[in-house]
Amino acid sequence: MAREDSWDRASLDFNVRPNKIVRDISQNDLLIPVGGGNGKLLVLCITCGVMLAAIGLWPLLMLFELSGYGPGRWLLPIVGIAALGGGIALFVWAILDFRRWRRYGDGI
Repeated sequence: MAREDSWDRASLDFNVRPNKIVRDISQNDLLIPVGGGNGKLLVLCITCGVMLAAIGLWPLLMLFELSGYGPGRWLLPIVGIAALGGGIALFVWAILDFRRWRRYGDGI
């Protein structure tokens, strides 16, 4: 019969995490998937630029428009130019960031 102050209890076996968990992770699991190229990246960046302009700039300009100090008929062209400019800026940043990570990966 076990003593009451014994550490050999089921609560320690079932409630304590193990020190090391064996994981089956290979190098292929850590690689960035390649596919679509720069065209797909450009489309995704332009889409993100449109969403950011629609969420961030359009409501602000609409508030100015409703208060009487808005850009008038230039509202949609301003939002469109901001969306295109933001998308291209995201694309350039993504290309430069991917190049940086590729140089880092080649050096490993």
